[in-house]
Amino acid sequence: MIIKKSLPLVAILFFSSFFICCENKNSNTDYSLEVNKINSHWEFVIYKKQKKIIHQNHIPAINKLVGFKSKKDAELVGLLMIKKMESNIFPPSISLNELDSLNVKYNP
Repeated sequence: MIIKKSLPLVAILFFSSFFICCENKNSNTDYSLEVNKINSHWEFVIYKKQKKIIHQNHIPAINKLVGFKSKKDAELVGLLMIKKMESNIFPPSISLNELDSLNVKYNP
């Protein structure tokens, strides 16, 4: 009976510490990501120390100028680019294999 009452409290404490840990980890970066919906597609902007350095209004690596179909797709690619820049990979180009591994939809 005591375990049943304390289980929700343990879960709350665990998830609270998880989110605090992740939030602190991300705050060490100079980069930030903004995702916007423009008409029927999504795009992202990457900032370094509040200065816009990348405005990605189409899906990279494909031979068409097509915007992202979902917010999630734009976010995943933007975060991958930030990860590359934090690892000193410049330019932070994206390949078709990486789009596929992120399950980004880019076919019409």
